[in-house]
Amino acid sequence: MEHTALASLLGLILLFFSFPVTLRTFRRLNKLRIARLRRQQTNWVQPPRWFLESVQKATHLVLPVSVHHHNRSPPPAHGRILYVANHQVAALEAPTLLATVYAETGRLPRGVMDRVHLGIPLWSEFLVFMGAVFGDRDSVAEMM
Repeated sequence: MEHTALASLLGLILLFFSFPVTLRTFRRLNKLRIARLRRQQTNWVQPPRWFLESVQKATHLVLPVSVHHHNRSPPPAHGRILYVANHQVAALEAPTLLATVYAETGRLPRGVMDRVHLGIPLWSEFLVFMGAVFGDRDSVAEMM
């Protein structure tokens, strides 16, 4: 019994002294991950059509929307378009907006993500894969 308690105490002491090293390593790895995401954001290519169509159909199944055309001109096939929207707290309209624009035009809009999303490793990778841009001035200016 004493041996187990001693081993546990020794483990806690080692954990306590290794925590700063672990935190430093985590911060270093996170900086590398964010630098890789920035490179991916700059060299972004729209995901494959089969993937986007699957996501679009699933989104419209869960959050159905209807599109009404009122004297709109067709979007250009190439070039950049700026669409500005303010979303709610849960941002439920963002997936439906992106899916609807993709269904209508075949082009996936790129959204600007808040830096809070960078702290969630798999989520931030998915957002960059789907075309999200970091919400800092340099990234947004580069995309314009």
